[in-house]
Amino acid sequence: MFLSYIRMYDEKIGVSSYKIVDSDFIDEYRSPEDEATAASSAVIKVYEKRNLNVAANLVLLFQYQHNAHGAKISHLIKWNKEHTIAYVKYADEVEKYMVWI
Repeated sequence: MFLSYIRMYDEKIGVSSYKIVDSDFIDEYRSPEDEATAASSAVIKVYEKRNLNVAANLVLLFQYQHNAHGAKISHLIKWNKEHTIAYVKYADEVEKYMVWI
C-alpha cells in the first residue's frame, strides 16, 4: 500500500527521480530526460512493474498529496488526465475508487 514519496532533482542533468515508499517495499523511479514527470508517473511505473493495483495506489497518492500539500484531489485528477499519458489507462478505475472516499 502506497505510503509516501520523496522527490529528488538532479540539477546537472535536469532529471527528477522519485523514491516510492510502500508498506511492503521502497522503490525508485527515475524519469527519462524528456519526460516532465509527476509523482503519479512514478507510482504508475513502480506498481505496474510489480503487478500491483495501480489505480488504488494512485488514489492513495492523491490522498497523500492532499494531506501533505493541500492539493485538491479533483485538481490532481484533472491535471493527470491532461498531462500524464500513462494515467489515461487508469482514469476510469481511479474514478471508481474515488466514489468510496
